[in-house]
Amino acid sequence: MMRLRSFLLARTLQLVALVALVSGATASTQESRFEHISGLRDKIQHFVDDHFKKEFGAQRFERDIRLRVSKLDQRLKLARCTKPISFELIRPAHTGRNVTVKTVCEAKQRWSIYVPVTLEIYEDVIVASRNLGRGTVIDADDVKAMRINTAGLPVGYVVDKARVVGMELKRSIRSGSYLVLSSLAQPRVVNKGDAVVVESRVSSLSVSTRGTALDNGQLGEQIKVRNNKSERVVDALVTGPGRVMVVSR
Repeated sequence: MMRLRSFLLARTLQLVALVALVSGATASTQESRFEHISGLRDKIQHFVDDHFKKEFGAQRFERDIRLRVSKLDQRLKLARCTKPISFELIRPAHTGRNVTVKTVCEAKQRWSIYVPVTLEIYEDVIVASRNLGRGTVIDADDVKAMRINTAGLPVGYVVDKARVVGMELKRSIRSGSYLVLSSLAQPRVVNKGDAVVVESRVSSLSVSTRGTALDNGQLGEQIKVRNNKSERVVDALVTGPGRVMVVSR
């Protein structure tokens, strides 16, 4: 009886081992039929790294660029591609923050997936160093450079401090907020009601008289001015603080 039990136990263990071996082989065979998802994500990462390294240059890529390929669902069953997988970068025109990689297998069992990639581009951008009100003429101490991710910023952010110093804010801005060119204007050098010197040039002669500005004016802007002597209203270009030149017709 003991021998019989030992024999049956040994046979049972053999059968269990055989089932495990067959199951493992089957799983291995099934796995070899499909793309390894983690490996596929690595290939996509390599593709986008290579693309942006060429676009920005290797030095800037290492310093300023950060890329994150979205995780792929491990349950994806993509037939193992018998041809080289192709990758295409899709970059929306309205924003640079998120891009997509179209990943395609052109083999007999064709498949394609779209994989999101988060792009971060870091630059030293000019921001307000304190709260600034509308109409502020920006001084060097009003702004500073701050390293931020610019991938999602609108066109017109500023990286050169010299471009904003001396400009006037069209709207208020909070401390730490970035400046854009569309929110800046040349400062007024003439205000409505100001007394101005009105210059007229005829050939090589220059004549000056006194006038009153009827509009606000920035440097180079055309405004209406009343000649105080003749009471005539003329169009004039603002040439400097308190000075305008009659526009010839």
